[in-house]
Amino acid sequence: ELAVLGKRIGLRLHDMAAIEEFESLINSPNVRESALQAFFEEHPDFLLGADYEKLYPQIVLSRSEQSELRPDFLLKPLRGVSYEPAIVELKLPGQPVIKPTPRREGLYANVNEAVMQLRTYASYFREHDNREYVRRALGFTAYRPRLVLVVGRTVDIADEATRAAVFDSISPVELVTYEDILAKYRRLVLPR
Repeated sequence: ELAVLGKRIGLRLHDMAAIEEFESLINSPNVRESALQAFFEEHPDFLLGADYEKLYPQIVLSRSEQSELRPDFLLKPLRGVSYEPAIVELKLPGQPVIKPTPRREGLYANVNEAVMQLRTYASYFREHDNREYVRRALGFTAYRPRLVLVVGRTVDIADEATRAAVFDSISPVELVTYEDILAKYRRLVLPR
């Protein structure tokens, strides 16, 4: 019993150290995407959660007669929990997400660009040969992968209807903030 308790305490301390490191990164005004990429490679559970079993960083998706694609991460689904891999694109936590305008709120241009980037990644999987390439290389594929954009610390919109309209406009891309990732990881490793 003591050995099991010691192992749990060791894991909890490791998790707390990872949480502190992540908070330090996302609070830093000078953080670079490469530092976030390296953090998630070292601590994949922050992105994997309970739905995915493996994280593949910077996989090259080759296309004939076009430039290759290189998403930040592909997440392999956990069998029986999810059937869709996820494509994750990272942007900076300090980047603003929602641009208030006098008549309506919308997304900043950098967020719209990232949404288009993710949609391009998704279109790669519509081709049978491309899905087969990924299946041979990684052991899984899907016709419609989930598209996840990680950007900003929070999304501040007081009006839920406006928030829903803005998020619907980027569908099927899911916008996730760094605070969302932190909260999800805390729930995963620090059960009440």
